[in-house]
Amino acid sequence: MKTWDLSSLDLEPHAPAILASADDARAIALAIPAGERLQEHQVHERAWVLIVAGAVEVTTPAGVRVVGAPGLVVTFEPGERHAVRALSDTRLLLLLTPWPGPGHPGSPSLEAKARARAGGAERPGGVPVPIAGGAARATAPVGETAGSGPENRRQETARQRDVTAGSRDLAADARDRVAGQQEEALMATEESRDSTIRALLVASGGVRDEAAADRADAASDRQRAAADRAQAGADSGQARIELEHAQLDSLTGAYMRDLGLITLQNEIDRSRRSGEPFVLAFVDVDGLKELNDREGHAAGDALLRDVVGALKSRLRSYDPIVRVGGDEFVCGFSNTELAACRPRVEAIRAALELGPAAGTFTVGLAGLMATDTLDDLTARADADMYSQKQVHRRGAG
Repeated sequence: MKTWDLSSLDLEPHAPAILASADDARAIALAIPAGERLQEHQVHERAWVLIVAGAVEVTTPAGVRVVGAPGLVVTFEPGERHAVRALSDTRLLLLLTPWPGPGHPGSPSLEAKARARAGGAERPGGVPVPIAGGAARATAPVGETAGSGPENRRQETARQRDVTAGSRDLAADARDRVAGQQEEALMATEESRDSTIRALLVASGGVRDEAAADRADAASDRQRAAADRAQAGADSGQARIELEHAQLDSLTGAYMRDLGLITLQNEIDRSRRSGEPFVLAFVDVDGLKELNDREGHAAGDALLRDVVGALKSRLRSYDPIVRVGGDEFVCGFSNTELAACRPRVEAIRAALELGPAAGTFTVGLAGLMATDTLDDLTARADADMYSQKQVHRRGAG
């Protein structure tokens, strides 16, 4: 029996680690940095993807999209195309079966593997490939790399421009060496005829001109490569912005539930790594239903916008605000002690009461404890919110 701790396995970004491989299946561990993706590709096998850590967005060409956190399993049929994007630093377990699937490039079929065990495997051109013990196995055709996939187009263009620039520099060096040799030959000729001297001078000057042109082209290629990489970075940043905006509540601008809970979990994980305190606030807008019934939904919508606006005005830009229900929000306070949070939320509550909507809300707070999950923390903040409602009601009575 073999075991692997996928949470602590040493993985390099985008460098698949093959955990196990047999005739009928392969298990692969992957690490994808936040904001990056496995480019859209087609699986030849039936594939299961298990999210071990982090969060991903999986999209099919038909527009079907799933956002998932650790524990989510996604399955793809053979021939199905898909794209996987990391919303945070992510670890995945990929199971492929049967391995390799029909049409998988550069990999032997199950029949070829059987022939290999019998000693009869051959290269595509019919040449046996010896292995230890006298058996043979099939190899990938020249130019195919195991595990390779389509790269980002702009990044690939930039890489090719850099390669071209390097080739031009090498050519320029070679031309300079030729010109130098010609000039040395000229200096060594003491009694050459004038025509020979002129010919060597012309040849040397022409070669150096060509070398200078090669270096100028190389510099231009590198400038274009830098521009391609800059644009690729801008494209990636814009994609992240668009993804985040797609996960914002259109009414209030708060995070919607899926991405919001992922963001809160990231803040909890960061707090545990740094040892800093973290407080979760559960906010319930008071009297929203009655306001909707009395003055209409436009008034209720205005109150919700005012609540989120009041929260944002006194929270830091990186403190997440998540809409988890019609009149309920959850906020995270990073690097903040529980004792310091209550005065802050009460000041926000008082400011909202003096605003144009004259609304109010009730807040429950819970500080992160060593064994808390996000659900545990939310449940305690929710319970504290109901306790606060009782205090306010008794005070009003």
